[in-house]
Amino acid sequence: MLVWADMDDDGVDEEGENDDEKENQMNGIFLELSTLSLQALLAAAEPDDPQDAVVANQYKKNYEMFCKTAKHWTNVYAKGPHKIPEFDTKVQTLKNIGVNEFDARAALSRHNWDINLATNDIF
Repeated sequence: MLVWADMDDDGVDEEGENDDEKENQMNGIFLELSTLSLQALLAAAEPDDPQDAVVANQYKKNYEMFCKTAKHWTNVYAKGPHKIPEFDTKVQTLKNIGVNEFDARAALSRHNWDINLATNDIF
C-alpha cells in the first residue's frame, strides 16, 4: 500500500522516488510473497486439512490415480509434458453428449475417471 502523505505535489517523496516506482516495487514484493506462499503450499501437502476435499481424498485413498489426474490437469491447463489419452477420450465422450469440457473433466476427476459415475453425477 502506498502512503501518499509523504509525497509532494509532483508525486515525488522525500527520498526522490515517484509513486510509479513505489507501486512497481510493492507489486514486485507482492508477487514474490505470493510465489513463496504457493511454493510452500505445493511442497507440504496437507490432505487432513485440504484446500480441496475431493483432491485430498484421492491423494489419501488412491495416490496413483491422484498422480495421473494431476498430470492430466497440468497437461491441459499448463501445457505439461504428460498426456493421458485414456482421460482425453473420456472427456471427449462426455463432450459428445453435450457436457462442457470443464464440467466433464471435473466430474471424471471426482469419480476417479469412472465415466459411468461421472455421467450419473452430471445428469
